[in-house]
Amino acid sequence: ADTLEFLLSLPPSAVDVEMRCLSDIDDAAELVWMLEFLNRQVASDNNFEMVQAYLNLFLNIHGETIASNPVLAALCETLRTTQARHWRELQSLLYSNLCVVDFLAHIQQS
Repeated sequence: ADTLEFLLSLPPSAVDVEMRCLSDIDDAAELVWMLEFLNRQVASDNNFEMVQAYLNLFLNIHGETIASNPVLAALCETLRTTQARHWRELQSLLYSNLCVVDFLAHIQQS
């Protein structure tokens, strides 16, 4: 929670700098930590839009490193699975809401 609060407190340019400062030295420990952090945030179902923005920025900056490192690639695959599962849940809620809106619209027209 402290990391998320810290990132949320920063202006976009500072978030960009923080992401660019993550290093791939020491077995890419900082990148491993960030992927694990992003996975936990996706699984938490909180701050969805911001987490997606952080994920997009992180992957744009470090994508080549992730692709060339099997450990990072495996973590990224875990994150993809988590994100897909949570997206399906969100999509289901959106479809349910659309059905209710459609139903109410038809009632009002009758």
